[in-house]
Amino acid sequence: MKSIVLLTFLLDQLCKHWINQNLAVGEKRELLKNKLHITNLKNKGMAMGAFSEKRWFVLLASALAMVSIIRLWKRTEGLEKLGVAFMAGGGISNIYDRFVKGEVTDYIFFKSKKVTPVFNLADIFAIVGFVIALIARLSSTRNKKWYY
Repeated sequence: MKSIVLLTFLLDQLCKHWINQNLAVGEKRELLKNKLHITNLKNKGMAMGAFSEKRWFVLLASALAMVSIIRLWKRTEGLEKLGVAFMAGGGISNIYDRFVKGEVTDYIFFKSKKVTPVFNLADIFAIVGFVIALIARLSSTRNKKWYY
């Protein structure tokens, strides 16, 4: 499972490196006509730039989230541990950017009539990992008897 953490971290960091080398900040390129774009946005905050003026809060919240993921890692197994590994890899990648670079590079944008966030592969890994872990947890508790 540690290889999943490392792989998700490296894939996101490679994508961010490519974006930073090939797109100016604010530049956008269309991948799928009127649907999917890549861009280069810098996010000093959390989701959708929340708390971007409160760097200390963002760093503290990120560190606490990672401590929670590590504690969860120690108590899981099987498919649930796989989900936690994806969450950890995505989380570590974004936390690395926050601590080392002071900002996270977001680069995936789905065009919509509504306001849509710009996000990165680390965010996708974290969300997919959460869903996997949740499904694994719910399916394991469904198989246990809740009554005698």
